[in-house]
Amino acid sequence: MDYLEELRIHAQRIRVEAEMRAGRHRQLVPELRDLVAAHPFNEWFHQALVASLRESGRRGEARTAFQALRTLLRDELGIEPADEPLWSVPA
Repeated sequence: MDYLEELRIHAQRIRVEAEMRAGRHRQLVPELRDLVAAHPFNEWFHQALVASLRESGRRGEARTAFQALRTLLRDELGIEPADEPLWSVPA
């Protein structure tokens, strides 16, 4: 990944964080799904998607999104997702 791509991703992350703080979780879900598809190994985008789904009342979808990341990381890299507070998705 080149420097400009890294800057673009960082800017997207800052903007998404601002939108989440403003409570726009539901509106972010489609964009976060696109970001996860474009950057499948970026855990932060996955965390933001899970959190936005959870905050939108879509707990089942949040759990499914988390499980998809867990499967991807296990199958491709042999690792588990980072231990972050955003991962606490109620059953």
